[in-house]
Amino acid sequence: MSEDLLGRLKAATKGLRYVSESDRPVKPFVWKEAEAAGMTDPETVLRTVRKIQADTPIRSKTVEEFFAPMLYEYEGQPDEEKEGVRRFRELRDLLKASLTDPRAFRVGDEPDIPAYVLGKTPAGDWAGVETVLVET
Repeated sequence: MSEDLLGRLKAATKGLRYVSESDRPVKPFVWKEAEAAGMTDPETVLRTVRKIQADTPIRSKTVEEFFAPMLYEYEGQPDEEKEGVRRFRELRDLLKASLTDPRAFRVGDEPDIPAYVLGKTPAGDWAGVETVLVET
């Protein structure tokens, strides 16, 4: 089941870039239950699987808040940008439909900020997408 989801996430994110001060690729992941055995809190999963130090701040957002900048439409928007908006909406919808209680997380305060949208799959694995936000 998680492999099927990973395939759908790969298709949904192919060539997709999250726009901040730098456009960075959006990459899917599945962290198998063996890696995150017994972990029910997404922050604990992030700290354990990604080996994030205990004193590194992790900030949570809703999936809607995380994707909001990518879903902005305006009059006269180029077709390429409209296509990006459509694809980000599809990705958001896929994550919300496929994962239990998906949340977005920003890790740290550096100019290059790892960001994750993750939740649990029906199989009990953790899955989602990751990118890097650049904020100076």
